[in-house]
Amino acid sequence: ACVRLAQELNAARRAEGSQALSADEVDEDVVKNVARFARCVICPMAAFFGGIVAQEVVKFTGKYTPLRQCLYYDMFELLQSPEPPAADC
Repeated sequence: ACVRLAQELNAARRAEGSQALSADEVDEDVVKNVARFARCVICPMAAFFGGIVAQEVVKFTGKYTPLRQCLYYDMFELLQSPEPPAADC
């Protein structure tokens, strides 16, 4: 269901002509992992991002140099393997 919804949303964005918010193709594994990851406990990840944001706020005040790039962070490797049955998802 999640994969179909992602494909429909991507097709709608492409039909609108929005290249920035659409993809050439929807990767089924990524959509499934994101859907499974949404049910995970995110307290450690929230603490990690909170620390980064706090550090960048201090840097923005002028004492240090803030990040001038993109930070990509995922934790898909923490998902259980093998994948649980579809009824559990």
